[in-house]
Amino acid sequence: MPLALRATRGQVTRAVCGKADPRLRFCLHDSAWLPQESLSWLSMPCSCTLFYRRVQLLVMVTASSPTIPPYRVTLFFGPEVRDTSPDTVYCVFNVKKRSWKGGIQIVVEMTQDQVARCQQILQFEPWLRNALRHLPCEEYDEYVQRGRTVCLQSLCQIKLQLAIHEGLKQETTLLSHDSLSHALERAIGRSGPSFKEHLLAELDVPTREDVAEEHVAERSLCNL
Repeated sequence: MPLALRATRGQVTRAVCGKADPRLRFCLHDSAWLPQESLSWLSMPCSCTLFYRRVQLLVMVTASSPTIPPYRVTLFFGPEVRDTSPDTVYCVFNVKKRSWKGGIQIVVEMTQDQVARCQQILQFEPWLRNALRHLPCEEYDEYVQRGRTVCLQSLCQIKLQLAIHEGLKQETTLLSHDSLSHALERAIGRSGPSFKEHLLAELDVPTREDVAEEHVAERSLCNL
């Protein structure tokens, strides 16, 4: 599934009222990705509440606005390190276009240097550590490691999404580390905040309030 954020009720309302950020592209999700070239279709007269309940609205920050074919994209496994090239990491995705008779598997590669550049653009490490600093020591390191893994998976996923925008052919089996690297960095620079929100949602990090309540409960048990 492409990197995306589930829209809030407020985002839906703003979209229907024509107040959506023009840099955002909206598309309906109904068992497949359905292409939409503009926001004009959102101007239809309807109840915002009914509209919200009847469709699932996804918000994607994209590098441009071409028509996106209806693809299904799921992570198969990764990240892994290339045995023959320790500097190269990769993820494998299952990709299925509705018009194809069968799906394909695509290997998406990145070098460690490319990952580092993208993370530098995002200021990823200081941001992640700050976002997790309220966690207990025994959980902190685990979440940091998971955060790095999800970050790499998401970078590969965005790179694949960029390839889809350019027109992905069914015979494609590899997006090598030297393809779309600059386009990926530009996309990351534009979608930094949404990228981080997506990552935190994937990590399902306990809130400060949850952690505080857990400590209170533990103290209560110790006093019994």
